[in-house]
Amino acid sequence: MMNYEHFMWITGVVVPLLVVGFSIWWKVESKQDRKIDSMSKENNHAHKNLHEKIDKVRDKVEDIWKHLVKHKD
Repeated sequence: MMNYEHFMWITGVVVPLLVVGFSIWWKVESKQDRKIDSMSKENNHAHKNLHEKIDKVRDKVEDIWKHLVKHKD
């Protein structure tokens, strides 16, 4: 049967291990969250630039199409 001394010894070992484990988990999670936020900002900027380039190409294609239709007649 477990007496008070065994209980305190086990508690003294398990509680610090749980605290260390939780703090390691917390550090990893917060680092992942910061990385995800950073990637989201970078991708948002890159996505905006990509759409600007697509719009420029679309405008050029439209100008070429108008020119071809104009000279076809």
